[in-house]
Amino acid sequence: MPENNQQEKTNDPVFLTDREVWAVIRYLDPEPTRRDSDIAALIILLAIIIIGGIVCLLLYLRGL
Repeated sequence: MPENNQQEKTNDPVFLTDREVWAVIRYLDPEPTRRDSDIAALIILLAIIIIGGIVCLLLYLRGL
């Protein structure tokens, strides 16, 4: 019986290496190139810029 209490690597199917764990994590939660929140923020920013431009145009046309 070995005297050290370190866990030995076995051929047990439950045992996973670090590389296998990271592969599973990436598979379950892949990083998308664009997130929905990024697209929503872009739409809001464009809407604010367009509204600001319309307000400036109306003020210019009224002579203010």
